[in-house]
Amino acid sequence: MSPGTSVSTSTGLATDTRPTPSDAYLSGIANGALSGSGNVRVQLVDGVAYVTGRCESAIDESAILRKLRSEPGVERIENRLQRNM
Repeated sequence: MSPGTSVSTSTGLATDTRPTPSDAYLSGIANGALSGSGNVRVQLVDGVAYVTGRCESAIDESAILRKLRSEPGVERIENRLQRNM
């Protein structure tokens, strides 16, 4: 896939031409979604975002995954997060 991602609807009206974000950018997005402590790393490989690290709650986990789903180039998420107990 090219450095940018194109997404079109069935009507062909919407195209997402935003560039595919870097791993560092996606990791920053994920860590910014944390309400408590934790550390999250994201690696994007062929459209799959591999999410690893720790977060405090299911609420943080959901927020991280929701934010990542809206990023260009993320077609699927492989969630490997662990929750701090």
